[in-house]
Amino acid sequence: MRRRLAVIGAVIVASAIMPSVADAQSAEARTALWSGRYEEAIRTWEGLYRQGQATPDDMRGLLAAYQRLGQYERAIETGREYIEAEPATAGEVLNSLGEALYVTGDARGARRRFEGAMAAGSADALTARLNLGIVDFESGARRQAMERFESFIDIYNDGQATTAADLMAVARACIYLGLEDPQLFHDAVRAYDRAIGLAPSDPEPRLRLGELFLDKYDGTEAAGLIGEALRLDDRWARTNVAEARRLQFEGSAEARARTDRALETNPRFVPAWVQRATMLLSTGSREEAKHDARQALEVNPGSMDALAVLAAAQYLEGDEQAYAATGAAAAAKNPGSAALYETVAEQAAQNRLYRQAVDLSLRAVEADPVSWEAWGTLGLNQLRVGQIEEGRASLERAFAGDPFNVWYKNTLDLLDTFADYKSVDTTNFELVLRADRADLLAPYLGAVAEEAWEALTTKYGYEPPDRVRLEVFERHADFSVRTVGLAGLGALGVAFGPVIAVDAPGVAGMSEFNWGSTLWHEIAHVIAMGLSDSRVPRWFTEGLSVYEEHRARPGWGEYVDPGFLLAYLRGDMLPISKINDGFFRPRYPQHISHSYVQGSLVFELLVEEFGFEVIPGLLREYGRGATDAEAVAAVLGWDMPQFDGRFDDYVRTRFAGPIAALQAHLERTSEEVPSAPGGRVDLDAARELADADPEDFIAHLQVGAALAEAGQLAEAEPYLRRAKRLFPGHAGPDSPYLYLARAHAARGDLGAAIEELTTVVSLGDKNLQARLWLARLLEESGAPAAAAAALETAFYIDLDLPEELASAARLHQIAGNWPAVVRARQALLGLDPVDRAAAYYELARAHLGAGDVSAARRAVLFALEIAPSYEAAQELLLELRARRSDT
Repeated sequence: MRRRLAVIGAVIVASAIMPSVADAQSAEARTALWSGRYEEAIRTWEGLYRQGQATPDDMRGLLAAYQRLGQYERAIETGREYIEAEPATAGEVLNSLGEALYVTGDARGARRRFEGAMAAGSADALTARLNLGIVDFESGARRQAMERFESFIDIYNDGQATTAADLMAVARACIYLGLEDPQLFHDAVRAYDRAIGLAPSDPEPRLRLGELFLDKYDGTEAAGLIGEALRLDDRWARTNVAEARRLQFEGSAEARARTDRALETNPRFVPAWVQRATMLLSTGSREEAKHDARQALEVNPGSMDALAVLAAAQYLEGDEQAYAATGAAAAAKNPGSAALYETVAEQAAQNRLYRQAVDLSLRAVEADPVSWEAWGTLGLNQLRVGQIEEGRASLERAFAGDPFNVWYKNTLDLLDTFADYKSVDTTNFELVLRADRADLLAPYLGAVAEEAWEALTTKYGYEPPDRVRLEVFERHADFSVRTVGLAGLGALGVAFGPVIAVDAPGVAGMSEFNWGSTLWHEIAHVIAMGLSDSRVPRWFTEGLSVYEEHRARPGWGEYVDPGFLLAYLRGDMLPISKINDGFFRPRYPQHISHSYVQGSLVFELLVEEFGFEVIPGLLREYGRGATDAEAVAAVLGWDMPQFDGRFDDYVRTRFAGPIAALQAHLERTSEEVPSAPGGRVDLDAARELADADPEDFIAHLQVGAALAEAGQLAEAEPYLRRAKRLFPGHAGPDSPYLYLARAHAARGDLGAAIEELTTVVSLGDKNLQARLWLARLLEESGAPAAAAAALETAFYIDLDLPEELASAARLHQIAGNWPAVVRARQALLGLDPVDRAAAYYELARAHLGAGDVSAARRAVLFALEIAPSYEAAQELLLELRARRSDT
């Protein structure tokens, strides 16, 4: 077992400082450095240097300030100048000079300076020792590096680490040692905590500790520490990059702004260029990503991170020659490193190339068998392609080496719950359902999945080579962990190609959603990914899936609502040439959902303009590695500005009426929007606006809704009718159709209420209560088949509805739809009814009605096993035997 840091209780006391003008200026400069006032720090320290009053500590501060601004050559020149002028104290700045040399790619020169600082016994000799270990580690001399890092255990335990900088060096050494003994991560945290105590105004120890938590996907701890560092110095490029990483993992649009902020302060900060390139790759912006990677390499030609992200861009482009050359350059720098393959694998996964990510991760672990990150990436992607046991084994190996990685732990915990799941096979799917819910869910999910498969494979002329594994999670947190490793993902489903993961119907903690529509959406992804070899851009596959939802059922999928058009008209949304950014760098809270709708409208336009066949054609172009511009030019004959213009014309023409009805609201300033304290509508102000302008949709809707909520339905009707005419596609919770249905029902006009409800459920897919109400009204009006159909649309939202399932079975039976009766009766058994014998008996009758005598016999035998004296079941069994003997 590797030795650990001892618990040291003694307080380290900073050296006393003799008061003088120069000392006061030095202290002010240090404060300026730690608070982001780098230029001020430089002016002060340069003044002391010119006056011959600069101490070695001042010179270290000056060189650090230069580096904070990216003035590396200036730091190198000043360091060399001081060494030549002050040979007696030259050793005190050798480490700082070495750091400036190292970040510009001069590893050999840096090594000499680090060795010199150690030999001189400089005040920062421990940092120099650490830096030497890092040079060894990053050049492939791993064993030598680990021996250097090992020495820090004795250094700490012997009390030689006396400053915050020393303690940070100890902590960083422990992090490297943690690759072989993960318990040393605890020691790293302890050393950082002591450094923070010694230098409470220095953002660096907080930042480095935050980065450690970020590396382990502990976003909560990382956010607090990085936030503290930012409060001390919000200009430091390193802090802003750390915050960008954190925000990117959370899916925040602010991540790009943080990298830009870093580059404003230090336009030559390699990690900022690498981080920005990484984010650009995830959005498909490969040319921009390559540009940023090369910007990093101009500063440091040997940056492994920059080489890796450049290689990832080349790999995703299919530029095999350039990829091989970049890989060779990385291998020359560090022959045993897995870093390049890890990065390329991660970017392949970010771009939905999951099988390729598995292959690349295998190469990474072959290059470095103790790269826990590579093992983790391998395991996660094996799970994504359905290699469940292999993925578990890889993750267990990763977690054994890095037991503080939250992503690995969460995913392994989730895999442990799979013991509570069972598989239900359909023709083309393996449904993975929690065992206690399988009987309820399988009949309905299986039916929708197979219907979607049949419809979409026929339509696109493509059939996936493998059956699809469909995992259905009863807890949204479990679904989120399956997808991104952490709880909190806002999506409802994800398609990895051969694996789909979705939230279960009615999952707790999520707002009302249509699982049927969601499942259809994800299966459409499987087709798009297959036809494009998983190279389809995010915007295209999301928009296409929504388009296919619209064609599956009336009301399925997101539609154009007032919020969408208002955002479009205000210019908040992006043109089609930049639509992908709407998914990755949203400008406003609804931008992502609006981008789904915008994408679906693209396909409405293309099918209207060219016919459906261009869609598979575009997918195949993407499969050949085409960019948006190249695919559009090849298949449609348009350039991207033409595409943007045609789409804009299409939207403004197709929705001319609703656009006109929103114009008055659009022209009002926020102060003129009628509102009252508490967020309520100011009815008098809204009525004045509506009466003044019969084309003002928002004002009419606000008046009608406010009056209806107040019970004044008759007075509300004229406003609601007008709102419905102005924007006939509005199906939100304040839809005029819903209020008008209430008004019609209140006066006993069931036919009119049914008409309003039928329309609203055909426009939107999430209103459960409207569907249940419609079903009741249809049954009351003597339309059992229509009532049953309305209930079926409700079951796409929630299946935990025993009374409604029983009603559906009864209504379907009246209408003679026996397969639907069977499905409802099977689902009822999944809800664990009190009288299971009766439930099995009713299922047997349903199977008999559907002509399946064998299934009927199995069901009735289950009934008799539970209740042997059940007369009706006995009689049915006799009837079944008689039928069997007749045949």
